[in-house]
Amino acid sequence: MNANIEELASTEGVSEVRALLNATPLFGGLGDAVLAGLSSHASVRRLRGKETLYLQGQPGDCVFVLVEGSMKLVRRTGGAREHVVRLLRPGEVLAETVLFSTNGYLATAVALEDSRLLAVDAGQFAACLRENPPLAWNVMERLGKRIEELQVQAELLATHTAEQKVAAYLVRRYRALPGTDPVISASCRRSDLASLLALAPETLCRVITEFKRRGLIRSEHGRIAVVDAEGLARAAP
Repeated sequence: MNANIEELASTEGVSEVRALLNATPLFGGLGDAVLAGLSSHASVRRLRGKETLYLQGQPGDCVFVLVEGSMKLVRRTGGAREHVVRLLRPGEVLAETVLFSTNGYLATAVALEDSRLLAVDAGQFAACLRENPPLAWNVMERLGKRIEELQVQAELLATHTAEQKVAAYLVRRYRALPGTDPVISASCRRSDLASLLALAPETLCRVITEFKRRGLIRSEHGRIAVVDAEGLARAAP
């Protein structure tokens, strides 16, 4: 793990770790025995905004669940060029591929704001998967949803206009966050969102300005919130 993360890492009491595990969609409801086993091999990691959790290509020793804050995953594809491949919100899982691969972390994980994560030892996690079908099913379900998201994203980036890309992304975020107002928080830079959608930053700003003019969204203090979900859905592919 990176030195800066080791300095910030904080090991909570086993009971608190267990409570956090039980509160996450991935581990919740698995039963006392499973949670007790995982709790002894899990810890809480705290990051300041812009701190790196792990680097692309680094050997993968943990699977993470984002508890608070927000993160981005960035891949370097050649030279110094970096591309944002995923923006994460609380409840989402990072680095689950280390359970099935020896290639290390596939992207660099960076905190967009002060964040808190659960870190679960990958070896112990894999052992629990083999012994607990409900946990294995939870992981399979999440991987299936992630594959579906990647297929939709690949089609979106390859075949649709800038307006359709932005509208589709905002609609997905809006539907995935019921009962909340901001869709994109101030911690997410417009350049990161533009990179994720394969757009030039100025193109993204033009689309956001147009959506505001049409009353589909509002944008203030760095936050983008959906105002007219049905109208935005009509703008999406």
